[in-house]
Amino acid sequence: MARALLRGIGLVALVSLASESMAASRKPFGGQVKVPLLHTPASTDPVRIQSVEEWRLARQIHETLYRLGPEGPVPALAMDLPQRSKDGREWLIRLRPGLTFHEGGAVDADALIASWQRLLDKQTGSAHWWLLAPVEGAVDYRSGKRTHISGLERVNDLTLRMRLSVPVQSFSEAMGSLPTAILPRRPKIQAAGHLEGCGPFRLEEVSEQGLKLSPFVQHWRGRPFIDALDHVVYASRREASLAFELGQVQLGLDPPGRSAGSGPMDGPIHHRVYLVLNSARMETMPAGFRTAIEQAIDRKALVEYLVGERGVATDEIIEAGTTGDHSIRAAQPGRAETYVKQLYLEHMGVAPVFDFIVHAGDAFEKSIAERIQLDLKDVGLSVFVVPLEHEQYDRRLRAGDFDFHLARPLPLVEEPELQLLQVMAHVGGEEAVRDYLQSLASLPMDSSRAGIIRERARVVQVRTPWIPLFVHGWRVHVKDGLRGFQTAPDGVVDWGDVWSGG
Repeated sequence: MARALLRGIGLVALVSLASESMAASRKPFGGQVKVPLLHTPASTDPVRIQSVEEWRLARQIHETLYRLGPEGPVPALAMDLPQRSKDGREWLIRLRPGLTFHEGGAVDADALIASWQRLLDKQTGSAHWWLLAPVEGAVDYRSGKRTHISGLERVNDLTLRMRLSVPVQSFSEAMGSLPTAILPRRPKIQAAGHLEGCGPFRLEEVSEQGLKLSPFVQHWRGRPFIDALDHVVYASRREASLAFELGQVQLGLDPPGRSAGSGPMDGPIHHRVYLVLNSARMETMPAGFRTAIEQAIDRKALVEYLVGERGVATDEIIEAGTTGDHSIRAAQPGRAETYVKQLYLEHMGVAPVFDFIVHAGDAFEKSIAERIQLDLKDVGLSVFVVPLEHEQYDRRLRAGDFDFHLARPLPLVEEPELQLLQVMAHVGGEEAVRDYLQSLASLPMDSSRAGIIRERARVVQVRTPWIPLFVHGWRVHVKDGLRGFQTAPDGVVDWGDVWSGG
């Protein structure tokens, strides 16, 4: 009897210890997280995001069919990976049942089609429409040749049949990119530029001081652990850093790459930076102007000065930049200087003066421009760096009233065929995209495909006004009480999996 009693007490103790252990390892709900911003995002509408800050913030509010995991796309709003036909052109996509948007509407095939039509519609003004360009009829729909997208077919409430104009092996990655997020057919406008979605957090308040987000209980992965995710706007990086030191925010921002202190966390190196020449201006210059500009720029010094170990110099237009390849062509200032001397002679001893427009208040962009300005000055070119407010910058860009500017496209995709599609859309528009997609039709669907695309990119590169400079990552400091903080392969933090550890 006594032995039986002792065994019973021991069993209870073991169960109790096991329960305590499980409770200790369980992620707790609760807590408030504050994240610094350096400006109030103009939009969290997934099709209109322009800056990295807008992209990272919108990712918390909106959700896509797939997300990018370490081994490739994984299902999110989709039930599973798409079923594909043998020729790779027809895809069947099934949505998870029972999903809703923040305001209660159903996430269904009709909402998916409407969202993708909106992304492709030229009236929407999205720079990210190219993500859906491989869908049959998508480019014609955008150019006004069709009134519907022939490659999208609703099978039932939760199933979509999609046809591609050409096989695109990595199209699942495009469907995991934020601008393809599913929105309600009549999205509620939270504030100017901000729409409801079905992401892990819902937007509660927008003001000049920042944005307040609350957890969405019915997210497909369940309720996020933290009770509030606030994004607080600071007037400068210095003020944001001071707020971190004082414990007012849980993240400390650093310039991309340079950091002091212990325990920084690094994001992936995949943010590409290009110098863009005015095409019309190039045509007025003697042959070799683009080459001379490339020869004058010391990319490796640019990286060392601006981003340190968190950057890689590149002269490849779709270079991934994560391998630390040091085989790029070295700067050749002597050759560039010879060209400039000839330029002086052709302009009767008066060299042209060039305007390099940058966004006012963007210290990183201004630093890049000033460093390039010095390189070009060393070979005899006169360049003025002109900081402009956002509206004025866009106005001059549209009017072609510039000589140089920087392109820093959001790193929405990793696969070479999609990276080149992004560049073609930015540089050449719909016709360039159409031609590029036709060229993909003849490529093999095997391991040689990426190499062939890289070779084609090199051919394209010499005809474009985009000069690749470097690829960089970012760095932040995280307060000890924040647990589960990590970046996805696309570089976005998934705040839905972060919890407060005290």
